[in-house]
Amino acid sequence: MTYAMIQLQDYATFETIEEMDENVRHFNRQLSKVHYETLNLLKQYSLKIIGVSHLKIDTIAAKLNKSRRTIENHIRYLKDQGYITVVNTSRRKQGGKGANAYVINTINYRKKWLKSNNCVSKVAHRNTYKYNRLKQQAQAFAYLKVKKETIESLSYINSIKSTENRNNSDIENIRICPNGVPEYIWNIMRPFFNDKEIQRIYLNVKKDMQFFNKTHTVEEIKEVIEIAIKSLLNAKRDYKAGRRHTDVHNPVAYVSAAAWHRAVNIELGNDIDDYIKPVEHNGYRTLYA
Repeated sequence: MTYAMIQLQDYATFETIEEMDENVRHFNRQLSKVHYETLNLLKQYSLKIIGVSHLKIDTIAAKLNKSRRTIENHIRYLKDQGYITVVNTSRRKQGGKGANAYVINTINYRKKWLKSNNCVSKVAHRNTYKYNRLKQQAQAFAYLKVKKETIESLSYINSIKSTENRNNSDIENIRICPNGVPEYIWNIMRPFFNDKEIQRIYLNVKKDMQFFNKTHTVEEIKEVIEIAIKSLLNAKRDYKAGRRHTDVHNPVAYVSAAAWHRAVNIELGNDIDDYIKPVEHNGYRTLYA
């Protein structure tokens, strides 16, 4: 079985092996461990023609003890992010695809490639995976989550009404979701605040979160706002139940501080919220004690 051989030496990207090693070490600082392992294997088979290897996917998978599909995903990621260039070869007799040639790009070439393709390097691949996972979960459980919060809020309303002899009709009637406030946010806040207060709290924290528009996705900002508002509602519940000595005197400042706290932790890449704890002084929230 013969191949229509391409001139692989035409794709050589480095003058010396040392230059290639230094280039790959630089990429290592930007890649996750699994992607670097794949790139490093390509480097090990790029010594005859420096910077160019000629391997089958199955061979790479066997060397790294990974599945074929996993290696295909790794190669696609390295290609899409400009770390390598994939050169296809063809079989002369049967017309099928042979082993691909993989060219390790130089640092300068990748910079120009990213600029021309208007790409942003996905350095934190773990954060990207985490965001995609959370987005899928949010889509799958959004309806159930809103419904659960609504039921809990209505149940809490009924308990307060029965203790303080409130009339159902006086509260449930004439309530309309304010402009600019998502309905599910309004549903969970209306047991504790009137419509004007809900609008003021939500629009204020939404305006504050514009500071993170360049570093956070729209879904992350929505999640930050929702969690900050739920933190306020939990504080209100604790006060009503006697678990908290003082009520929240400034709900706007409380939600804003809680949202900033979580947004900063996301930007720093923290997985838990215990690194920077919001502290309350006389009913006002601040990021540091």
